[in-house]
Amino acid sequence: GGATFAGTTSLGPVGLGGNATFNGSSYNAGRISGDATFNDSSYNALNGGFETAIIDGDATFNGSSSNLGVVNGDATFSGSASGRGRIYGDATFLTASDGEVELSGFMTWGIIHGLALDALGDPITSFRFLGSSVNYGVATGTAYFADSAKNCPSGFITGTYICQVTGDATFTGSSQNRRTVSGNGRFVGSSVNRSTVAGDACFGVSASNIGTVQGAVTVCDETAPTLVSASVDGASLSLTYGESLGASAPAANTFTVTAGGAAVAVSSVSVSGSTVTLTLAAAVAHGETVTLSYAVPALNPIEDLEENAAAALSGQAVTNVTAAPADDERHSSSGRGRGGGGGSGSSSGTDSSGGATSGAPGQSSDPSRPEFSGASAAAARAEVQSASRRDLSSGSRGDDVRALQRFLNVEGFTVAPSGPGSFGQETDYFGPLTRGALARWQAAHGVYPAAGYFGPRTRGALAAPR
Repeated sequence: GGATFAGTTSLGPVGLGGNATFNGSSYNAGRISGDATFNDSSYNALNGGFETAIIDGDATFNGSSSNLGVVNGDATFSGSASGRGRIYGDATFLTASDGEVELSGFMTWGIIHGLALDALGDPITSFRFLGSSVNYGVATGTAYFADSAKNCPSGFITGTYICQVTGDATFTGSSQNRRTVSGNGRFVGSSVNRSTVAGDACFGVSASNIGTVQGAVTVCDETAPTLVSASVDGASLSLTYGESLGASAPAANTFTVTAGGAAVAVSSVSVSGSTVTLTLAAAVAHGETVTLSYAVPALNPIEDLEENAAAALSGQAVTNVTAAPADDERHSSSGRGRGGGGGSGSSSGTDSSGGATSGAPGQSSDPSRPEFSGASAAAARAEVQSASRRDLSSGSRGDDVRALQRFLNVEGFTVAPSGPGSFGQETDYFGPLTRGALARWQAAHGVYPAAGYFGPRTRGALAAPR
């Protein structure tokens, strides 16, 4: 059979022959021959005792539950669940990704005889201990300890727990090594080595060594990488630092980019050598003022090879090296360029490789909407042809910009889905949204370059028979 425990109730030493579920702050103090599920703040062990409770089957730990005892099968952890107990099967951590697990608060890492796996089933080889978290078991790979985290808790320098990092380990803040680092150690901030580092170790000016380092002892480089230059060319923004950087890239949402005062989303981030490259969701136009801000994340910050994190950036000026639109679009109607969209008044309806176009990303024409009727589209086209006697680009203002926005919305190349710029709420300002919608229209109608600049080639495409 099976049983469910709630509140502060417990399963005593007599045990249970089936499966069990523990909710609230209940706990298992006996032996369960089947599987067990622990929810909320429940736990597997009696009053915090070690290995006094045994699960013969598999165990699932949810919420902030913990394993302080023994699981003979496999275990799965979600949320902030953790445990310093022993698992003889494999352990899967659903909050871990890319082979890295992060423990914070008072979370603990136990002894896993099988494999430690992330949410996708890949082996965990990188460990981040933050807050007051503690490694009681074996961290197979590299480890990073910050804040007041410890490799073995106070009072457990020797004893039941293994407390080992098999690879290199970095200690920052007031974190401590109280047992064994099998690789090299790096101690910065006010961190302390109280036990053994089998390899080399470096110590910052405020760190201390009252343990044993079996290899060489040196002084750590604690100088953060400094930004040398920031530039943007179209949709590629580069940050160049004064030294080589670690390969891990920050998440895209740690950056904020503006062009012409409007936010531009960051699609992806990569690091190579001393340069961080941001790929923007929309190209920056020639002449636009570009700024960048960067918030230092806890995970994968911009850092040098010594793991010194670069400083945050706020309103950092970015040099805009984006080229001006091609002469055949900005100044002439000579018909040069790919795609047959020349200013001679013809538009071939092909993309730059010669293939037929059937629209562009972002086009969302819906025949059921009245603004997409043939008469409305023709009127919008006539309006923009009549109003636009000048070139338009980012920063332009006027009724011709409003007419262009209305035309793009009617054609289905939506400037904005709602609010300013949306159908019926067109504005007189040419900003990034207008540029993006125009670029999509140009790409769909064979106007090259499809850069969102309204010049002779675009006017020629508008005048072409449909």
